[in-house]
Amino acid sequence: FIKLPDLVERHTILLKSLAEHGFIDKDQIVEKANMLILIYESMLNALRNDENTYSKQEFIENIIKYSKILLRIG
Repeated sequence: FIKLPDLVERHTILLKSLAEHGFIDKDQIVEKANMLILIYESMLNALRNDENTYSKQEFIENIIKYSKILLRIG
């Protein structure tokens, strides 16, 4: 599935698997996949506009934090 060109489709497959194994809720998987992509794109755009917006570590930490909030993990 990594070779799939559509990022939302890839995320959807991963999220469905997480839901099937009880790690996340099964509701609105496709919407959550879209939101994850939008979060990532938004942060990349912020960096493109000002490369000092985030350090590499802050970027990673924020992606993880926002993903956990969206998916209600931990």
